[in-house]
Amino acid sequence: MALKHMPPMRRIAQMNYNWKITLLLITGLFVAAVLILAAFALSTGRTIRAKTTELTMERLESMKLTVETTLQDFDTKAAFVVSDRRIQDYLRTEEHRAENYTQLTNNANYLLTYLSTSNSYVDYICIYKELNDTLLYKGTVWTIHDAKERVVQGYNDKSGYPYRNMIIRTEPGIFHPDRYSLNFYQSIHNPYILGQEIGALIISVNHASFSEIYSSSEEETISFYITAADGYIISAADETLIGTASPIAGQKLYMSGSVEAGSNLILYSRMGDWGWYMVGSVPMDELLRDNRNVIRLMMVVIFLICAVCAFIAYRMSNMLYRPLRELVGQMTAVSGGDLSARMEEKGKGKDIEILANGFNNMLNDIERLMERVKREHHQAEQIRFNALQSQIQPHFLYNALDCIHWQAAMDGNKEVSAMVKELASYYRLCLSKGRDIVPLSQELAHVTSYLFIQNKRYDGIVKTQFDVSRSLEKVLIPKITLQPLVENAIYHGIKIKLGRTGKIIIRALEQQDHIIICVENDGIGLNPGQIEEINNSLSVHDDNFGYGVRNVHRRIEILFGKGYGLFYRQNEGGGVSVEINLPKQIGMEMDLFDVQGIDC
Repeated sequence: MALKHMPPMRRIAQMNYNWKITLLLITGLFVAAVLILAAFALSTGRTIRAKTTELTMERLESMKLTVETTLQDFDTKAAFVVSDRRIQDYLRTEEHRAENYTQLTNNANYLLTYLSTSNSYVDYICIYKELNDTLLYKGTVWTIHDAKERVVQGYNDKSGYPYRNMIIRTEPGIFHPDRYSLNFYQSIHNPYILGQEIGALIISVNHASFSEIYSSSEEETISFYITAADGYIISAADETLIGTASPIAGQKLYMSGSVEAGSNLILYSRMGDWGWYMVGSVPMDELLRDNRNVIRLMMVVIFLICAVCAFIAYRMSNMLYRPLRELVGQMTAVSGGDLSARMEEKGKGKDIEILANGFNNMLNDIERLMERVKREHHQAEQIRFNALQSQIQPHFLYNALDCIHWQAAMDGNKEVSAMVKELASYYRLCLSKGRDIVPLSQELAHVTSYLFIQNKRYDGIVKTQFDVSRSLEKVLIPKITLQPLVENAIYHGIKIKLGRTGKIIIRALEQQDHIIICVENDGIGLNPGQIEEINNSLSVHDDNFGYGVRNVHRRIEILFGKGYGLFYRQNEGGGVSVEINLPKQIGMEMDLFDVQGIDC
């Protein structure tokens, strides 16, 4: 696989040691730099935000106090006008029924003139009289013909934000529709007749002048505005925002606090009895702009430091790697077959000297081991030759037994004939044509022959029951697995119990991809401690217990791996059951019982 197509971790794993050291140092520096930058950015960001929040909230409280004072002034003026006797007399008197009506009107006009000229925020102030549907007006000169009707219509609308007896609305101006006015509407009632409305007071405040109280300077990016309790903007220096929902609309608000809305930090403070909120919006980008500039500068500095450190790390790693490079070269020579390669041990540092000494000793040991392997290989070949010769004897034995069987049968001795036949079959199955793994059916036949001989020898010592389905008879099992277990059950379980007879049951079960073969007896059994000791020692050589059983277990482990083999347990009948755990392997039908060339 080409290097550029390899996964990153595999590509790193194939680098030389010096490059790995360099990469490790650079990665460590980079991670440390990133963590430092992240900690710095987080810390300074929090500090800047906290400080900005504190300063902005102080300004917000100051502006809120000024706005509240101004609004309270309008409320005081409205209360003064509504309760003034001159206004009350004017509104209650019909024109044609009072000789001093002109004087009453002049007195009311004087009061309105005073109020309109004493406050620069007021565009106009007027009194609407219910009796004759007239408007007593002071302020900006009328420039439109329906000014009166529009003033009265605004009063009759009754919608807006209530405060005490007033209704307050921010709406387009009568004389300047492209500008907004903050209008205060308050009904005037007859103090002598309960519930009788005799007129209304309308105060129109120039919104542009009013908003200057809390407007920011042109250099500032912070914007301030006033919202009603529902979060909708009722006053803002940017009049396009009036009537729109602010970021705090729909949120749970307290007397003061802050929320994040998009890229802005929103601060708010409740305006006392009015129920309105003074709000300040601070752009986070502008807030953290200086902080980002500092971080960029730090990134450049850290990059330069990392570059210098990487160069130094590369030079140092090359110097440190030089002895290892020599060792790699010598090992490459060894892998090519040159066992005479050796490494100089002196003058390379203590750790490298130990490594070089170990390398040289290893090569010396390898040379000695190779000589030993050659000798042992020659011995193994001799043993294999002797083993082949030894197989001549079992062949000769079961051929001779088969001849004896036929001779006994011809002489009429059926019992001797049957026993000799089973013994010949027993040895024939032991050979299995040289195979190490055989079908379960052959193992069962082998056990059957063994049990026949034992029953003849001990006068029917054991009864046998096979519980194996035909579908499992082809399962492969190491040969001579069942016979040592059956023999162990007879000699250590059945033969020594009272009555010296018993029963052996052999079952085969399929469990997913495993085959469990259980050999169960009703002998004298073992206590739990003995069974645990047997299970723990199956893989350990011990001359004092069951070499045949351990041989079976070890052969299964060697053939199929750990996890397979024997497991002893006590059964419900009081005897011992041993389970053989095997992988599910189905073999081809094999005729291992047909032995050719029998010559009597």
